[in-house]
Amino acid sequence: MPALSKSVVIQNLFESLTEVKDFPFSVEELHEFLKQTDIKIPKKSENTRLTSAYDCFLKVNKAKKFGDNQELTELWKSVKEDSEQIAIYNKMALDANLAKGFTLNSDGSDVIRNTVSTNSKLIDEIIDLKKQHALLNGTDFEDKPIFYGKKSHTSLNNFKEWLKLQLHFPSTHSFKKSDLDNYKTQYSFDPSIYTNEQPWFEYISHNMTQL
Repeated sequence: MPALSKSVVIQNLFESLTEVKDFPFSVEELHEFLKQTDIKIPKKSENTRLTSAYDCFLKVNKAKKFGDNQELTELWKSVKEDSEQIAIYNKMALDANLAKGFTLNSDGSDVIRNTVSTNSKLIDEIIDLKKQHALLNGTDFEDKPIFYGKKSHTSLNNFKEWLKLQLHFPSTHSFKKSDLDNYKTQYSFDPSIYTNEQPWFEYISHNMTQL
């Protein structure tokens, strides 16, 4: 089996960190911190990557390439806690994403965040082949929503997929960290409590197709 690429290892690490209770940073914020180091990661196309409020914040408040950015970190924390300030950066991000060609969502608050990665497209193709194989052999193929992520056993991923069903979001939807934090509070999500008493318990294995 070939070794995982550096970018995949880093992405997996960042995703795991954000699952830690009370961890203060999102995956995209961690990637911005990474950009300030000497670690070289292949760049993605800027035209297709969603711009975040944090991206806009860093354009206005330049981070030091080297040295302590604690003051900037504290400033961003205070911005996130100020509804008027964060609204300014959210609006800047929205305008930037609309300029890139992303589509406005139904309530006009954000762009639709259901872009499908190359890996997700590959999963779709494999699922389609399985459907065709079942059809040719006269066997049943249960058509379920597709789980595109990793770690289907974790309480957080099962909660997110169950939540998409409740909110009528597609399985490719990606939650903003601030929205997800609000939903966690609304539905009393606690990652340390994961039993069959939670409605999202083993939701993925019972209700979704995964490879």
